[in-house]
Amino acid sequence: MSFENASIISSCSRWPLLIDPQLQGSNWIRGSQGDNLSPININQKHWMRELTKNITEGRAVLLEGIQEEIEATLDPLLARAIVKKAGSYSL
Repeated sequence: MSFENASIISSCSRWPLLIDPQLQGSNWIRGSQGDNLSPININQKHWMRELTKNITEGRAVLLEGIQEEIEATLDPLLARAIVKKAGSYSL
């Protein structure tokens, strides 16, 4: 993994965004998170339902396939507008 990606992941106060054409950062994140990680490609069907389910369960999520413009439906997630109610999380 590159030094740039490693510094972004380790020192980012918000959600890290990696430009990762060689998938080194993705592979490192997958290895470090283990079974707690749910990779979601935003080009797959029902990705938002899967994202919501994983956030509700408190699992780590790796969003893949994001292009130059980020989906507007991700704004609450990026703004950290996630609420914890009765032990579960919701957007």
